[in-house]
Amino acid sequence: MVAVQQQKLFIYQTLILLAGAALWLAGLPKLAALPLRTLSELLLLGLVVALASLRSIPIPSISFKFINRQDTCVTASDAIILLLVVAYGNAPAILLAGVDGFLGSRSSIPDNHPQRRMISLRSAATMCISVALAALVGRLFLHSAQPVEPGECAHPLSQVMLALIAAAATHFLVNSSLVASFVALKNGGSFFREWTGNYLWMGASCFPTVLVAGTIYFGISRIGWATWLLSLPIILAGYFSVRLYHGKLEEKDALAREIAAIHLRSIEALSRAVVARDQVAHGHIKRVQTYALGLARYCNLTESEFEALRAGALLFDVGKLAVPDYILNKPGRLTPAEYERMKIHTLVGEEIVSTISFPYPVAPIVRHHHECWDGSGYPDGLRAEQIPIGARILSLVICYDVLTNDQPYQKRHSREEAVELLRAESGTRHDPHLVSLFIEHLSEFELEVAVETLTAVPELSNSQSFRTVKKEAQAASRQEETYLERIGSAHREFNTLYRLAQSFVSSLDLDTTLGIISEQLHHLVFFDTCVIYLTAPEGGTAAARYVDGPGSRAFENRRIAFDEGLTGWVLANQEHFYNTDPALDFDGLNTVNAEDQCYQDFRNLYVFPLIREGETLGAVALYSFSPELYTPDHVRLIEMATPIASEAVNNALRYARREEETLTDDLTGLGNSRAIDVQGQKELERCTQEGRTLTILMMDLDRFKQVNDTWGHRAGSRMLSELGPLIARTLRRADFVARYGGDEFFALLPDTDYEQARRVIDRIEADVNAHRMEVTDGQTVSVGISIGAAQLGRDGNTLEELIARADQEMYATKARHKQQSQGSAIIAAS
Repeated sequence: MVAVQQQKLFIYQTLILLAGAALWLAGLPKLAALPLRTLSELLLLGLVVALASLRSIPIPSISFKFINRQDTCVTASDAIILLLVVAYGNAPAILLAGVDGFLGSRSSIPDNHPQRRMISLRSAATMCISVALAALVGRLFLHSAQPVEPGECAHPLSQVMLALIAAAATHFLVNSSLVASFVALKNGGSFFREWTGNYLWMGASCFPTVLVAGTIYFGISRIGWATWLLSLPIILAGYFSVRLYHGKLEEKDALAREIAAIHLRSIEALSRAVVARDQVAHGHIKRVQTYALGLARYCNLTESEFEALRAGALLFDVGKLAVPDYILNKPGRLTPAEYERMKIHTLVGEEIVSTISFPYPVAPIVRHHHECWDGSGYPDGLRAEQIPIGARILSLVICYDVLTNDQPYQKRHSREEAVELLRAESGTRHDPHLVSLFIEHLSEFELEVAVETLTAVPELSNSQSFRTVKKEAQAASRQEETYLERIGSAHREFNTLYRLAQSFVSSLDLDTTLGIISEQLHHLVFFDTCVIYLTAPEGGTAAARYVDGPGSRAFENRRIAFDEGLTGWVLANQEHFYNTDPALDFDGLNTVNAEDQCYQDFRNLYVFPLIREGETLGAVALYSFSPELYTPDHVRLIEMATPIASEAVNNALRYARREEETLTDDLTGLGNSRAIDVQGQKELERCTQEGRTLTILMMDLDRFKQVNDTWGHRAGSRMLSELGPLIARTLRRADFVARYGGDEFFALLPDTDYEQARRVIDRIEADVNAHRMEVTDGQTVSVGISIGAAQLGRDGNTLEELIARADQEMYATKARHKQQSQGSAIIAAS
């Protein structure tokens, strides 16, 4: 679409240049045929026209689109050109009009303008065309009463005045229409809106021009060409007075533009500061404004609507001042109550904007930018054309920018995905016509967004280079980013601490709590690896319970004593330690895998204790590859987060202890039947997913009933309390053992096949058979044990199947032990 528009513009400009050049060149032969006296008069008038052209008064642009209009300017030579039409004919008028157009336009354009020559040639061609048509129309009013010689002013004054009026009107209409057509074609706008909005008012300049030309003609026809010499000072005095007046207007206009620019920059700075609370990219507002104003070019907006959109694109979210930060930056979906609170920002924004005396309707745009085309939006449920055009444009471009950039609650979509979503919501959420226009010109808008800078590049003076101005713009951009970052940082601190506290409410699981601490610390300070140590129940040592980041395997299961290394010093002294060589904290780390040894590349650390009511719960060690130092702000933030994290860890530890109590057998200290279900299912799922072996043991004590019957239940309970820990000591730390019920025990052996389990069974039987419990006066009693095993996959795939299979084997073993004891008794009796 942009390429087609550029092609049309090129063809149109070429036709104007060719037509103007043809008219100007066609007049040269006619000029050569004129008498010497006439040529000298024309030469004098040509000099006056040239001098007047060099002192042109450019038409001040009142366009709200800020389009360059150097094609059009007012000079003191306009009256002379009209005089040439009635006194000398078409050819001289066209020739001097071309010169006037070229010099007048060129004098009003800065020397460093990249299109200065082309604009001047186009202006000259436009003047040639408009004056040629003006001369054609004007001379129709002179009838057949031609002067005997060119330059003789012998026509009746009434005819001349009519001719001048017709010629001036034609000149104005053709000239302004050609320029307005070019601008409208360049910007894809409406010719009628462009002409009426920016050129119609210029028609008033025709009347004084006609009056001056008629006065000079009257004087020449009565007195002679000396009148021209007498009138020249009057014309020049009038010209310079007009120029002085225009200069004053320009000064006032420049001051007004500067005040308006300051006003706009102040509003923009305020809007950026407000949005800095929201965790979106700082370029959000600028992108939205660029998209919105780009789309507005194709919507035939009035000047008032366009300016309202320009301001509304900066202030649409100012009402978020009334929305709490935790709602603005909530990472998940808002609750109905939170959504209702969010919706008030449109009403608050309207109230804030209404206090500013904008000369155009900004408040309705701010109020209605969340309305939907089908009436399902808020706050008023407007539908279709009831919604202000500016609000409809904003709603569409905001949606696209949000979709294509990361948000706290969602990841960015691709360009293609965002376009499809806009199409899907066309006619429901968005104006279908605007959606079509936006998608059609999206590449053009994205290019404008890509080249847009935060600060406008000023017009270069002779002493400035583009590189200098670019550096100044970049410096201003960095300064703006700095203050926005400071504002955003302050709110991110609060949000992080809030989320840190809120996250702990949702989970009391110890490992989950430690993971949340590590995740939220990333929002406060920089680090690469986090290790969280928890103090052992007996005190004096701490073990690494949570590790995450490069080299984390080197810290797994690490146990350190208080005062051992930097972390031990923090544990013992309950103080923060930071900005030092991490190598002082690496004693005892011994890894085989080269990847795990990357911890040796750490260049800084921050270690702080977890303390509650004076008790050291543990410590958090943060290691960084960067040599960057932690600042007082980092220390302050961690000190603020430490009590929250310590309270969360304390709650998780208490919960874990209560969970452990509910899963522990009071008599033996081993797991109970509930723990068997929990740990059994967990280990079964892990081994199944990872393809590991798992063996289950079911154990039952032999001759235990005789102990109870002979020595009583207290002796039986004491036997169980001694044998439970004995069995646990025989197994590995990774194994799980529990009391199944009565005198039965249960064990899980991960990474153990059936043959390996047989050796474990032999050790348990030997230890239990060798155990003697004293009952009275040096008398001891012992029991035996029968054990059955079942292997995952071989004997079953569920916990119930494995327990049943192991239980079956255990009773078979028990029967063999019973037969063996009876056989021993028979041998002893014989």
